[in-house]
Parts: sequence; C-alpha cells; structure tokens
Amino acid sequence: MVDNITMGNWPNRHLLDLLKLEIPIIQAPMAGSDSVALARSVSSAGALGSLACALLTPDGVREAARAIREGMSRPFNLIFFLPHNGTAGHRRQRDV
Repeated sequence: MVDNITMGNWPNRHLLDLLKLEIPIIQAPMAGSDSVALARSVSSAGALGSLACALLTPDGVREAARAIREGMSRPFNLIFFLPHNGTAGHRRQRDV
C-alpha cells in the first residue's frame, strides 16, 4: 500500500474490515465495460474489484475467477444480473 494512502480514520470501517479492504472503493461492474485485468488491478490496489458476469457462460465465469485469483489473495466481486423479461439471456440462465 502506498504510504500516503491511509484509511485508518475512515468514519465507519465495518465494511472495509469485513471485506479486508484498504481503500473504500468498490469498482462498478458494468457488463461489456469491465475486464479481468481491471478487476484484478483494483483489488490489487486495496479496493474491491468487480466483474460483471451476466454475459459470460458458466465456464467463462470460472475462467475469469481463476484469472483474477491467480497469484493474488485480495477479495474481488462477481456480479450476476439476471433479467426477468424473457430475453435470451434469461432463458439461457434458466437452462444452466
């Protein structure tokens, strides 16, 4: 952690301590605009990196999680947005 970045005085550290974060930032997961590299970089910096998984297959989710985890012990976030409007994505999720 960079010496000039300290969140020890953050008013409520409950979530930071629970998730073992050093920086009170949660990367917004946005399908199609995020990546494994971005989530990994954010987590490596001490914040919570996130990856949107709604557009990934189950194997794609497993591979992405492996790639994020590889050589890193920091927490990260996988988000699953499931539409409920009868779209192809919704039908695919039901079939998995």
